Amino acid sequence: QDADLRLDAAYAPAQLGVLEVTDGRVVFEPGRDVVVTLDGRLGASMSSAEMSQPIEMVTDAAGTPTRLHVGQLVFWIVDRGGRLAVRARHPDSAVLLGYGGTDAYAPAPEWRIDATWVPYASPHQLMQPNILGSSYADTAPGELHFELEGVPYVLEPIGADAESLFLIFGDETNGEHTYGGGRFLALPAPDEDGLVVIDFNRAFNPPCAYSPYTTCPLPLPRNRLPVSVTAGERLPE
Repeated sequence: QDADLRLDAAYAPAQLGVLEVTDGRVVFEPGRDVVVTLDGRLGASMSSAEMSQPIEMVTDAAGTPTRLHVGQLVFWIVDRGGRLAVRARHPDSAVLLGYGGTDAYAPAPEWRIDATWVPYASPHQLMQPNILGSSYADTAPGELHFELEGVPYVLEPIGADAESLFLIFGDETNGEHTYGGGRFLALPAPDEDGLVVIDFNRAFNPPCAYSPYTTCPLPLPRNRLPVSVTAGERLPE
């Protein structure tokens, strides 16, 4: 009853353990008789091991976070601009078991659009806004120039280079027919002619469309299209 962080009692022991945070360093000490399995610690080539002693947890800000398992429950620490949170998942979550699929617009060839890739002389550093009201540093390697019904538009995907383009975009369907925080779209690398196919039929919802416990990025102002993109995934029920 006096815990600062509480998980669903159906998925976790009465006292899972204690998290101690000191200057951004997070150490977890399992509760009495709680068996914790360590899996996937950053930079360690080790197999899973049962732990009963305190363990330092690497956050996802450093790459792959330390994931701890108690039975089927798995949890780790996320870092969003210095704000730490516990992320927990369980395969028997009522929300997950009750998921009935996501509706989508019927695929339409007109939403497969050829765009011209215009790389920057050097990648631009930008501050990507997120649903928490804060922002984080990211990189944009160039721009996509294209037309819709004769009107020119420019989108700025993020990525380390042209081989890893990822688009966070908004449009006029957001909030009514699609998720209000925009949608995501992975893009292919430019072809030999410098063209990139933007297939809006493959646009998908961010995790925030399904859970209030997520920290999704939002579209940059220039990536909010003043048109209705009637393609890709729609708003989940």
